[in-house]
Amino acid sequence: LDEAEQAMIPQNANGARRAEPARLISALSRAWANLPPSVWSCLFCASLLVLLLRLWQADLHVPMVYSRDALFFLPMAKGLTQGQWIWTNSHLAAPFGFALWDLPIFITLEAAVMKGLTFFTQSPGLILNLVWLLATVLTAGSMTWCLKRLAIDTWIAVSIGVIYALQPFGFRQGIVHLHSLFYLVPFIATGALELVSGRLTLNGQAAAQVPGRSRVREFAGSLPRYLWLACIGIGLSYVYNAFFSCFVLVAAALLAFITRRRMRDLILGAGSVLLICFVLFINLSPAFYYQAVQGKNPAMDFKQPAEEQIYALEIHHLLTPAPHHPFGPLRRIHEISERAGFQKELENTYSKLGIAGSAGFLFLLAFLLRASLRGSVGRERDDSLLGACAALMLSCLLLAT
Repeated sequence: LDEAEQAMIPQNANGARRAEPARLISALSRAWANLPPSVWSCLFCASLLVLLLRLWQADLHVPMVYSRDALFFLPMAKGLTQGQWIWTNSHLAAPFGFALWDLPIFITLEAAVMKGLTFFTQSPGLILNLVWLLATVLTAGSMTWCLKRLAIDTWIAVSIGVIYALQPFGFRQGIVHLHSLFYLVPFIATGALELVSGRLTLNGQAAAQVPGRSRVREFAGSLPRYLWLACIGIGLSYVYNAFFSCFVLVAAALLAFITRRRMRDLILGAGSVLLICFVLFINLSPAFYYQAVQGKNPAMDFKQPAEEQIYALEIHHLLTPAPHHPFGPLRRIHEISERAGFQKELENTYSKLGIAGSAGFLFLLAFLLRASLRGSVGRERDDSLLGACAALMLSCLLLAT
């Protein structure tokens, strides 16, 4: 090499070395900017959980809650680490072992995740904590995905997704109500909204416009994939989620039929409900078989119809702040509510909507009142979606109270 070429080699190499970090930063920036909104929401929610719970100081092997129903799920997780399944536990209730057939809290979907975690840790506390943290993060992502499907602006969808995941109902309970995780609820709610507003489509076009399909396949194909998967997932989770999901879908089908008089809407709603019930039956079939052979435990008949007046939802619980609120004025509102001496202050006190949820609840009530007088409030697109939200909200409110 001549002198000129030799002089250029280190210069080019240094220039290439200087350009490498710039190219890497540029590539990371492009990848970061191209992340789906649901991933943004998950990352934002995870960051808030780390900050709010000070996870860098926490020993996650210690259960976040060590009381109430958490004492039920901890031995369930311990049994999974010992090679057992959630139906039985040979290390409890000596000498015959503990059987969960009489009270089938079969959270099969969550139990599968816990079982997967047993390959990495044998700590029941860590398993439960990780499942709750993961479910909370996924709740933010699922809500954001559903809001984007409903054509909500990206940053509004991301923000509301995080607020929804961290609402007081779930955040205060933690691992106590591991069977009440609600990461699948947004998909069911979105399917119900699309059914009421007539938006269920197949591959971007109305199912009725797809040529060469029989009526049965047309109706089956009208259910989007996310709703199929959500119905299967709900059927593999706790029966409460399945019951309320079925109610919402039945209400949506009836509202859609009343609005448009199309039998197709009833069939779509019925098909979704039947799918949930079919998977739920498979999920609970071991308990059904056990009770058919051994008989039902009479000690389980402790629920009475009159309790619907005792444990029913109270609207003021939705709107009042959570206990020990960090914001002084809201904390005083809760203290005043506590001193009022309301009756039936039981588990329904946990049904707090938070500021954003309360604002949405009151807005939908106002929308219903305004629409009943004027028939229309805004643009046709907004009216159809908000009307579906308001009608389903009122249906759920009537059931819960």
